[in-house]
Amino acid sequence: MLAAVFASAPVRAQDYPDRPITLISPYAAGGGNDFVARTVARGLGEVFKKTVVVENRPSAGGIVGLTHVARSRPDGYTLGMGGIGSVVLRPAFEGERSIFDAQKELQPITIIGKESPVLIVSKHLNVSSLKELVALSQKEQLTFGSPGVGSAMHLAGELFAQETGARMIHVPYKGQGNALTDVLGGQISFVFTDVSVALPYAQDDRVRLLAVAGRERSLKLPNVPTMAEAGFAKIVMENWYAIYAARGTPPALVDKISNALREAMALPQIRGPLIETSGLRPVVEGPQALDRQIVEDNARWRPIAIKARGS
Repeated sequence: MLAAVFASAPVRAQDYPDRPITLISPYAAGGGNDFVARTVARGLGEVFKKTVVVENRPSAGGIVGLTHVARSRPDGYTLGMGGIGSVVLRPAFEGERSIFDAQKELQPITIIGKESPVLIVSKHLNVSSLKELVALSQKEQLTFGSPGVGSAMHLAGELFAQETGARMIHVPYKGQGNALTDVLGGQISFVFTDVSVALPYAQDDRVRLLAVAGRERSLKLPNVPTMAEAGFAKIVMENWYAIYAARGTPPALVDKISNALREAMALPQIRGPLIETSGLRPVVEGPQALDRQIVEDNARWRPIAIKARGS
């Protein structure tokens, strides 16, 4: 029976897809993550000549949506978009309490892009550099916001605190936009946020963009220095987006979807908006590279997450 099942896999891959595909976006509609999901879905639909429907299943930092993908049939018709926050950081922060293990429950397909968050500070603080922000934190306790406990932006803030000794209190919000609103109003000191969220405020006189937590400057924020250029070389976060399927998806299907995504990400009408609107660097790497990325990030971020949660 098993031999018959595996023998039929290439036939299914050859016929795939013969009906619409669902791409689960584990984030709320209208945000930067959702924009990436919908743009990639459009490209995948163009390559396959089939409809790719985006379904939003937000909650628990992306875990709810990815759990739905993990429990779906491993036939390639339910895909999900995950990232370092939902796949690595939140499970690492939750530790033994985590109910989701991406390495065991999801089939990696392809990394589709990478970006690094930018630190935005309230002008109410009257600081113009990262070193001034750290110095201020030695005099008074600062507050920083994030879109949730265990999120990429939360752990970026925790890494900042651990590497600089800054005294800070974390304030979780329901989204990046809400946290940034309070930065504008001076209710909190600063926030790490996606470049796509920061772009409209790049010329806003109410905030300052102090540094990007990447190895190189953002394509969309060329005048904002990296953390290394600002004097803190160890503060690096590379946030990535990737497409997943349920564990057990036949290898032939994985390869077909991965190759289609590579083709989709090369389309000018897909690549262009991702760069211009979200600041994402399209980086297409297959399932093996994605697996290695998860292993490497787990090794790096788990100690940081453990220290952040105080256990």
